[in-house]
Amino acid sequence: MTEFTKLFNKMTSTNEPVVNIRQFKLSLGRYAVQFVENDQQDCHELLLCLLGAFQQQAFIGEIESLLKCPSCSRCNLKLDPFMTLSLPIPGATDKQIEVIDCIQKYCEEEQLDESETWHCNQCQEHVRAWKQFRLKKLHLC
Repeated sequence: MTEFTKLFNKMTSTNEPVVNIRQFKLSLGRYAVQFVENDQQDCHELLLCLLGAFQQQAFIGEIESLLKCPSCSRCNLKLDPFMTLSLPIPGATDKQIEVIDCIQKYCEEEQLDESETWHCNQCQEHVRAWKQFRLKKLHLC
């Protein structure tokens, strides 16, 4: 699972459009023989394999939560641990949806609704702040 952690951290910390998964693939093949060759496997089989590996190891990540005042641009930054994430599925599209698409959708900046305003300590007002999440780390225990 160390290779999965490295892959996850590289995917979320670089702006490179392509990430080499060779080491992850080799490690996965040592864990599950069906992934040794380059035969096509479906995502369900991969998911079951990864979930089985995760059951053997606990993991936790950190998510960075950023709130920004639309009036004065004051920011509030907070790091929170997470064990699971509920990822949104992007709307209808012609292309195949990948997990990274769901992560990107989750991390999109959005403005809070009127019903969920944030109190800006600098402006001393409740404002419809801009909110954004960033996945920062994945640790295996």
